[in-house]
Amino acid sequence: MNTCESCGAVLGIDGVFSGKQSRLTPAQIEFINEKLGLNLTAGCTKCTKKEASKAYDIGRKEYEMKSKEFLWKHSWLPMTSSGVSSNWEFEVIDLVTAQSNLGTGVLINITSDIRDLFGMQSGSYNTKMAEAERLCKVGLISKALELDADAIIGIDIDYQEVGGGKGILMVCMTGTAVRLKDTKVLSKESTEKLINTKKHFSELIALKAIGSSFHELLNPFPQQNPISLFGQDSR
Repeated sequence: MNTCESCGAVLGIDGVFSGKQSRLTPAQIEFINEKLGLNLTAGCTKCTKKEASKAYDIGRKEYEMKSKEFLWKHSWLPMTSSGVSSNWEFEVIDLVTAQSNLGTGVLINITSDIRDLFGMQSGSYNTKMAEAERLCKVGLISKALELDADAIIGIDIDYQEVGGGKGILMVCMTGTAVRLKDTKVLSKESTEKLINTKKHFSELIALKAIGSSFHELLNPFPQQNPISLFGQDSR
């Protein structure tokens, strides 16, 4: 019989109604020990559920904090809207896209003349526009980082009114994610920023992965007892 090394509970995969419990993985035990300062060697959803829930909550808050830091401070990749320097040698990975919706609060007609959009003197509007562009840019960078890219080339940005004249503007960005054969072609400052970005993104991915594993462990029936996954906060 498969039992928990810590409490002796019967372990299985038949769900909570079977009376069987699930064993925590070594990664989950390590995460609990790190966040709660414990020294557990094993556990299951019966004897360690309280500790797992606490560690999950701590990890979720940490993820939210690191997400904001990444959004505002650490999201950067070399990006160009046209050609690249002649000394760049790279491998094309894939097309990346991102979208962001902006509620302008005013009724405008984008199709009339895009120049009129930038001629508006509304400080509030310009602030919203800059925020929509920034979120779109971060989304593009995140998708490129998921592909282990070092840069994005051929950036194109478009603006389109959506929502049937309700004052909603959609900002769209597209580009080609590439992997540089030698990052030394970048300046020292750019190289350091690239390393920093990848470091913080890797930390976010690791937190999201452990968060997802705890979600599945603690909540086998999400439709009945919903619990937020790391990374599902709206932007």
